[in-house]
Amino acid sequence: MAKAKAVAVWGTGSSVGKSLLTAGLLRHFRRLGLKVAPFKAQNMSNHARVVAGGEMASAQWLQALAAGVRPEPRMNPVLIKPMGRQGAQVVLLGQVNEDLADAIEQHLDLKPLHRSLGLMGPSQTQGGHPGRAPGQPPPPGLTLLLGGARSGKSRLAQRLAGPFATLVATAEPRDQEMEARIARHRAQRPPTWETIEEPLNLVEALGRARHPTVVVDYLTLWVANLMEKGLDPLAEAKRFLEAVDASGKRVIAVSNEVGMGIVPVNPLARRYRDLLGEVNALLAARAKEAFFVVAGRTLRL
Repeated sequence: MAKAKAVAVWGTGSSVGKSLLTAGLLRHFRRLGLKVAPFKAQNMSNHARVVAGGEMASAQWLQALAAGVRPEPRMNPVLIKPMGRQGAQVVLLGQVNEDLADAIEQHLDLKPLHRSLGLMGPSQTQGGHPGRAPGQPPPPGLTLLLGGARSGKSRLAQRLAGPFATLVATAEPRDQEMEARIARHRAQRPPTWETIEEPLNLVEALGRARHPTVVVDYLTLWVANLMEKGLDPLAEAKRFLEAVDASGKRVIAVSNEVGMGIVPVNPLARRYRDLLGEVNALLAARAKEAFFVVAGRTLRL
């Protein structure tokens, strides 16, 4: 069986002659003895014809006649009929569909768009997590991501969380370098994420989160902030774990592993290193999953 070939007609705007050119080409190919048919994935027009199976745009109806084939709604699967400035009627495969988003999701493969925007969900992650159907809530529980500086922890958290998540950011812009770092992280996040800036009270932030997936980035500064305020990081970590269990949310916590280098020279740095290590161990013991990120590669713990 011979394979079908497609000819795409592109134009610079509306009313520039694309539809008439397409009709002429279809008539030409028909005269050559070829079997041809029109197709336009989505058309925005108030000019429609009723055919067997429902409505289709008048342009594709005319092109079907030029091609010598019976007009069918599948030649124009999505027809958007504007209704004033703030509304539109969506016709999907000939039938009225009240929700434009439903029509787009049913008709178009949005994965390339999601990839380009960094919105891919768990099914595309290195950890091999199964994908979820749209609207299905993620499984609750804690996931802990550990690693060194610039190892890829935040990028992995983003891939695990998917396109809709709440970020709890613990960093504070206290100097220009930190301002630039925060701005860089903000630019890398999906635009669909909610952001809550909370340097101390993770329990309160978790209660405010709108999405069922929450990313805490990151515990490293959170522990430092608690120490600065004279609070006990271990006690606060236990409160946080209780809140995670009670929330019913999937929480992805990001932290640094700082205990693999040389021993710090001053007592405060040594105390911080030890406390962060204890907090990491406490969370790892309660986490459903834990990963160690090294040079962009992920190791399951």
